[in-house]
Parts: sequence; structure tokens; C-alpha cells
Amino acid sequence: MSFLSALAPTLASVPLALLLSFADPFSFEFASQTDANGMAYVVLHAQQPAKGITITIEGDDGTRVVKSLSLRGGTSKRITWRQQGSQTHYKMTIKGGDVETDFEFDTRKARAGGKPSLTMVASREDIVDRHTIKYKTGFVISSYLFQVFNTEGDIVEEINKEDVEINVGDVIELPWEGADDVFMVYFKGMDDVGRFAEDRRVPWAVTIPHTEVNFDSGKWDIKPNEAPKVDEAFSVLVHELDGLERANAALGPSFKDKISASLYIVGYTDTVGNAADNQKLSLNRAQAIAQYFKDKGAWCSIYYAGMGERGLAVETGDSVDEVRNRRALYLLMPDPQKPAAGGKVPGSWKKLTDASPRTMAQLPALPESYLAFKDKQRQEREAKFGRSSSDGGTSGGDDGGEGGDGWVHPYDRMEHDDEGGAGVDGPEPIDGDDAGAATGKGCSIDQERETNGLLGLALLVGLVGLRRRRVA
Repeated sequence: MSFLSALAPTLASVPLALLLSFADPFSFEFASQTDANGMAYVVLHAQQPAKGITITIEGDDGTRVVKSLSLRGGTSKRITWRQQGSQTHYKMTIKGGDVETDFEFDTRKARAGGKPSLTMVASREDIVDRHTIKYKTGFVISSYLFQVFNTEGDIVEEINKEDVEINVGDVIELPWEGADDVFMVYFKGMDDVGRFAEDRRVPWAVTIPHTEVNFDSGKWDIKPNEAPKVDEAFSVLVHELDGLERANAALGPSFKDKISASLYIVGYTDTVGNAADNQKLSLNRAQAIAQYFKDKGAWCSIYYAGMGERGLAVETGDSVDEVRNRRALYLLMPDPQKPAAGGKVPGSWKKLTDASPRTMAQLPALPESYLAFKDKQRQEREAKFGRSSSDGGTSGGDDGGEGGDGWVHPYDRMEHDDEGGAGVDGPEPIDGDDAGAATGKGCSIDQERETNGLLGLALLVGLVGLRRRRVA
């Protein structure tokens, strides 16, 4: 039986049994695999009354079972014993009355034990920078399925392993190649008795690069000559939201939990004025940009916050009028994750609006600078991981320096006080209906620290209807 066929719930938890018949008055069945406790069995079915039957079972692992019994017609007797060997060949002899027969069969000891669970022990660098994910298993895994999906919903890596033995406490490391942006990583491990644990991670999040809006000192209104800068960021936002919708659609109708996203906007000030006034000013600036995005038709939830003087891009003394410190940060995050607090990222947010139905049919053109930004990102990934499975597309780009084309990647510019920086809280598996769902949380054993750095979340999805693309 292949692992994929084992996903069928009707076969997931029952041992394979063979039913054999011989001359009346008996038939019998045996298990080709023990149960989780290593118990093998045969069942003797009496078609009519039988007295003085002796059953002898001998295995090449030293097992010897002898049972004498009598059965009424239409009844059954189950004989069990603990199997010693991992694969045992048995000879069974039945004697009594007018019956004398023997039969040989093999039974494999089920590889099972522990509680079905998975704990991800990968850091952000493992997944994003090294294209590797690692799991520590809480039970014996005898087969597994591993898949990586790109942002178009295509499977760009698939490993289907059977007849393996990953013991309780072992760590399985799963790398993949290719320069595709990773949309989802899926792992399902199963033991020999049908128990399983699965884990799905979606390392998708966007720090929207943009040309900074310059505010007048003490003001938060967006001046007409600054509006084109916000329009550029809005264009990037809606293209990312549109791409998310297309990726969701590509995963097919069995994708149980569609991904939604929320936009988080942070406002900052320079050091002119007192700290309390600047805190309010930065909050108003973030709200002004958030309202601008909403009014133009952004259909995601939008949150905003202010950091006042606490998030200086350029360190200055007090009362220094520095235009580069009067700025904003735009983070598009998959729900229900939020940007990790720390450094220049706040810990609390105000909601401007909930998600709304999409009304925008025609998307605005992407800025050329953003396309260059994406192209360079892809080139860097291809240099590191090899070519993408897709035929083209844009990725990569300017790394956000202050000069050049004017585009600055806000995440790259920030000085992160914590290792996780302006990432998101670590992805935690979303509880689903499956009893065997993974229970591990975070990205590393040191969850308090490492989970802040991983861009992503986890969710449970179906696997039917997914498109596959061969990796070049």
C-alpha cells in the first residue's frame, strides 16, 4: 500500500487481514502486522460445532503457542501472543476430529510508540535562508509525505518515503532546492498502525518597500505632491493581495483554511518637540496612511500604531529636525500572526478596518523600481539555491539602500534590537479536525526567541487538486 493511499481514513488505522478457508468446519484469519503493542493474532471461525481442536503456532523467533479448544457453530476464537522478532515467519497446525491442516504466514511487528506529535526545531535562517525544515518526532514514523509549494500553489518539491524508521525523539531534516518563493511546507508522518501527525507552515509575509512619505514638521496630512509615493506602496500592496488570492485558488477546493492577510502600518517622528506629542503625531501619521489605503480600495484588514521618537532611522540628538525620521513602515502579515514586538516595532495596534470584499477589478501598474527589487531578489536566490521551477516572473531587487532608485526596504533599514527583529511571531500550527494534527509550536526549541524571527504561520489544508510542476 502506498503512503498516499494510506491517507484514506478507512484504511488508516486497521491492520491488513487475510481470510482463508479450508474444509469445513473452519475458516481463519491472521494479521500481517501486529498492533501497536506488538501483539499478533489469529482468529478461528467455527462454521459448525468442533470439539477437541488443538492449534499450534510456531515462529522462527522462538514463539510457540499451543491452544486446545472447542467451539460452538457460528462462534470465533481469537488467539493472541506477543511477537518477539521484527519480521516473523509462522507455521500454524490445526488438528482434531476429522481436520488436520497446516498453514504458514508472516507477520511484521508494527513500528509504533510514543504520542503522535511533531515539534518543528528549525530557525528562521534554516527555512528562509537554507531551504531546510527540521522536525523532532514524538512517535515512531514508518512513512511520511513532504511537500513544498511555491506562491503559485505548485508543488516544487515532493518526497514520499515508505518503510522508514524514525524513532521517538529523532530529528528529521528535510532540505529542498530551487529559487521559488515558498508559500507552504507540508509534512505528514504516519506509523504502522495508522496514527499520524502533520504540520503545515506558510512562510509568507511582505515588508512593502516604498519611497518614504515626507511629512511637514508637526503635521500628519499627506501632501498632494507626496501622494504618488503612497500610491506606489498601495500598488505593491494590492498586487500582493491579488497574488495571495491566486495562490489560495491554486491549492484547490479542499484547502480548508484560506489564508487572509492584514496590513500593519507604523508611524515614526523625529526628535523635535516633546516625546508625548511625538507619540501622538506618529500615531496620526500611521492612521492617515492607513485611511489612504482604505479609501483607495485595499480589501484587507488594516491596523496602525505609532512609535514616536522610539524608532529613529537616523540617530540624532533631541530637537533635531530630521526628515528621514518622519516616516512609516508597512508590513503585510498572514492572519492571525502579528508583527513581533521589539526594537522599532510596537506591541499593540489600533484597528482601522476589517477585511472587506474585493471591488477592484483592474490592478494599478507596479512601479519599475519594485520590479527591479523583485528581480534582484530572485537572482540572489537562484545564485544560492539553483533555478526556479517557474518559467520566469519577477523577484529580487535593490536591497534598499538610501540612494539609487529611491526604494528602501524598511525591514533592511531597521536596526533590530532582538534577533527576530520586525518579523512575525513564530508560526504555530492551527488546530484542525484531524486527531493526529501536530502539536509542536514555534520554530525552535528555544521558542521564546526563535519564533519571533520566522516569517509565516501554519495552517491546515487539504491536498486534493494541487497542481504539480516538475523541478527543472
